[in-house]
Amino acid sequence: MPESTPDPDLDPKPLYFLVVVVSCICLYFLFLGTVAVRLWFYKGALGPDPEKFLVLKSDLKEKYLKSTNGPDAEAPADQQKNDTAYTTALDPRSFSTVTTINMQDVGDVNEFEDQEVRAYVAEEQRISRMPAFEADDCGDGASFPDVPVAFDPVETLHSPLGSPSAESLGLKRMDRQEWLSVDSHFIEYQEARRHLLAKARSECIHTTREGEAACVELMLEVAAFLVETYPNQFVYQTKHRRRHIRDEVSRQDFSLEWPFDCHPLEVCARLAVEDFQIFGKYEFTRRWYLQASATLFPAGYRIKPHLGKSINAIVHDALEPMLSWSVLPDLLPTLPASLSPTPPTPLYTRTELYIQTKPPTHSLPSTLHIRRPIDFFAGNIQNLHPNSCLLRTETHMIFRLPASGACVLTTRTRTETLGEMADRLGPGEKEEFVAGVRAWGEAEARVKGRELWVGVLERVCRGLPAFRDDATVYSSLTVG
Repeated sequence: MPESTPDPDLDPKPLYFLVVVVSCICLYFLFLGTVAVRLWFYKGALGPDPEKFLVLKSDLKEKYLKSTNGPDAEAPADQQKNDTAYTTALDPRSFSTVTTINMQDVGDVNEFEDQEVRAYVAEEQRISRMPAFEADDCGDGASFPDVPVAFDPVETLHSPLGSPSAESLGLKRMDRQEWLSVDSHFIEYQEARRHLLAKARSECIHTTREGEAACVELMLEVAAFLVETYPNQFVYQTKHRRRHIRDEVSRQDFSLEWPFDCHPLEVCARLAVEDFQIFGKYEFTRRWYLQASATLFPAGYRIKPHLGKSINAIVHDALEPMLSWSVLPDLLPTLPASLSPTPPTPLYTRTELYIQTKPPTHSLPSTLHIRRPIDFFAGNIQNLHPNSCLLRTETHMIFRLPASGACVLTTRTRTETLGEMADRLGPGEKEEFVAGVRAWGEAEARVKGRELWVGVLERVCRGLPAFRDDATVYSSLTVG
């Protein structure tokens, strides 16, 4: 027979190429089918959720093992013998002596009999539901440039020398009877406050949801103090089956029980002539935050931009720093929880001084309600006169509410002319006063405009005529 010769026109390469393409198409649809099945089986996920095991602390280990209702409790012997699905022969935890709980097996924390174990597991479940970030508080905060607090350590830093005392921070002790005052200026200051609440309440009263409980507690503290200290002016009354406090001078009464006639913090602002700022501690960051404020007599600052911020961020704010609160970041963590104005314990207090002008056309509300440092010097250069310049004294009193644990900064504002101040102080006190003003830091002196009025102050304290023209002001600025 003749040998068959291959046909040179038949090339096997296209056949091989076709087999490869068909195989790739089959693998591709197999992959799509597998993904579809996994998405259906795992309800939208490509795989099961990773197991999270909670390692029990040593003090909770024995309490958990004694529990018979826990999700990992031992099953009866007959069930382990007959139920092959219960076997743990291949369970990785069977090779470990560490007592753990699979968080996926925990349906209801009430399955645990021990209260401490139940609370511990519930807290771990709460933490596990928190969102995960690219970086956390243990880093340097470089991933969060818009969060200034991230660049500071969250943990409480313990100095080897101990926490600073109130005396080292420049604070003094004041008897609790001097917390709220009713003096010769009370009526006119109260009228100024009613005017401000009627015309600019949104600039005076600020609250957050976290500070509502502290506002109610502060209202009750203020009412109790006024009724106890000034019984001739403030009394309790019962109206419509609710307890009220009545001011006999202004003939106003306010409900001390819900429903309130107005916000509890506004009640404090109407009863007293002092301002109140409430700071609450957030346990997650261990920082103190401004939660509420009744500030009717601000000294060159606004409260609204700082509401809800930490005291560290407020003091070191780039645009509107609160220099008068510079001691609060060190003081608030050291205040004892039992400190309150109602028990016979002293208050921590400090004083801030300002010089401002009062043109004859300005009313008392506009003189005391200063929201910008530039507003301290209203009018023209002729108002830099001892009879037109006011010495504004702010007395800050700090204490802590017993129930809520919030810290309250009470601010009392008083004014007098430089002439009245010179008549009141002795020669030695005047020199000490001028020396204290000269010792201000650069930032404080700039905010308070020291170089504008320090020449007037020194001349008044020395008994010399004060300048009133532009030339003397300019020469004082250039020489000083």
